[in-house]
Amino acid sequence: MLTAADVMTSDVITVTPDTSVREIAKLMCTKHISGVPVIDRAKRVIGIVGEGDLLGHAEVAGERRRTGWFDAFVDSNALARDYIKTHGRIAADVMTPTVISVAPTASIAEIAKILQRHRIKRVLVIDGGNLVGIVTRSDLLRALAAAEVAKPAHIDDRANS
Repeated sequence: MLTAADVMTSDVITVTPDTSVREIAKLMCTKHISGVPVIDRAKRVIGIVGEGDLLGHAEVAGERRRTGWFDAFVDSNALARDYIKTHGRIAADVMTPTVISVAPTASIAEIAKILQRHRIKRVLVIDGGNLVGIVTRSDLLRALAAAEVAKPAHIDDRANS
């Protein structure tokens, strides 16, 4: 059974909370990655910035205008958070603070279920509170492509008699 430790990327590219949105975008483009964990001074994961966090940014999407009737149905705190996320200048402003993680011993089947259930593209691998790797959808596909397919069973039981 393959585990997170078997398929993860262990040299994880990270950013700090004060890394600029522009730097994050450049990093993701040059490294051909779709997301980066945000770590604090103690190297603890405090969030993650993915493509979706950046694509909603005002500089990319342009200013989004809502109609007055829409605002009547939305919590003012939610509007404030949305504004900060779309106009933020640093990782701390745009990151998703809820991070889904697994242990290095998690099976790839468990990881696949987590990715589907949470509709995410990557899961962080954390051991003893430390970031030790990242498993992406691509890592799971590579594992699937490399897996040795078991010999199919005979359909006709009489063939084995």
